[in-house]
Amino acid sequence: MAEHYGSIIKNEVFSGERIKEALEFLTVAKKDFEAARLLMEHDLYPQALFMLQQSLEKIAKAILLALNLAGIDDLKREVRHEVLTRGLRLLSSKAVDELVYGVAHAFMARLAQFVKVLCACPDALQHFTNLIREWVGAAHRLKQVEENARRIKKLTEIGKEVLDKASDEILREIDGIIDRYSQYLVEPLLLVKEAGVEATLSKIRSFLDSLRICITRNVKDRNQRAELLRTVENVSMQIEDAYVRTMYLLDVYMFVTVHHALFEDNISRLRYPEKGWTPTNISSDTILVIEGRKIMDILDKTELFDTVEEFIKGQVRTGKGKRIYDTLLQLNF
Repeated sequence: MAEHYGSIIKNEVFSGERIKEALEFLTVAKKDFEAARLLMEHDLYPQALFMLQQSLEKIAKAILLALNLAGIDDLKREVRHEVLTRGLRLLSSKAVDELVYGVAHAFMARLAQFVKVLCACPDALQHFTNLIREWVGAAHRLKQVEENARRIKKLTEIGKEVLDKASDEILREIDGIIDRYSQYLVEPLLLVKEAGVEATLSKIRSFLDSLRICITRNVKDRNQRAELLRTVENVSMQIEDAYVRTMYLLDVYMFVTVHHALFEDNISRLRYPEKGWTPTNISSDTILVIEGRKIMDILDKTELFDTVEEFIKGQVRTGKGKRIYDTLLQLNF
């Protein structure tokens, strides 16, 4: 699959301006993260946590920009969990829509070229019809996303207590909710299966396979047959690109959204003293400090900033990015 690594994300999907804006947000997010790490190393916990929250928020904004789900003006406002979970719903539906729309658009754009073939291929035409139905019915498979939104809301409620000292009970409750989202980053196929993308991939595969067989059997002109088969292969590669791009960025967005929920009600408290409270009360055994360190470890372990940048640019070159790409393609063509 090495031939794909240089062009996973197609420029016709992302406008140049949106790519630039997304990368700018991601660059600032990385610098915020580096500041958080330095502050944490010097036991400046309120400042470290504030910068970590800023970093998570900007990663989410970069993804929304890159996938054209929000404009720059939309993101000037504070991102709260309502916005993040709404983005989660959009991304989850896009994971399916992108695949089906990619197939439909590619062939509709070449309708004159394929209409005779499709008419002569009842099996391929039926698979194509099933694919369109899959697109229309995709919204019904978002129950998992709704469950994720409820879990995020629960974390926001727990977040009211995360500036207290940690207890084993509260740490278990938090970890019980968020561990699976950390696991998605390490094992992205888990997300693919839960998002219901396997069924869509199967329908796409059936359609393209039946189309290849039909073209090979029924198109007598050698040059026309070769051209049609090349078109099918090009469409297949475009679908792979859209699939890998969307699923990985959805993966990161879910991780960021869930972990950001812990900070939701505490941003101002990390920065300013108030009646009966001061940020100097935050210590190494505070819940949010413990969880913040876990978040930072995962971001480092998964090389998240570099990998997200590669997928936004469409230039996957590092070993980590290529491993993610190959892993996601295990369910693909």
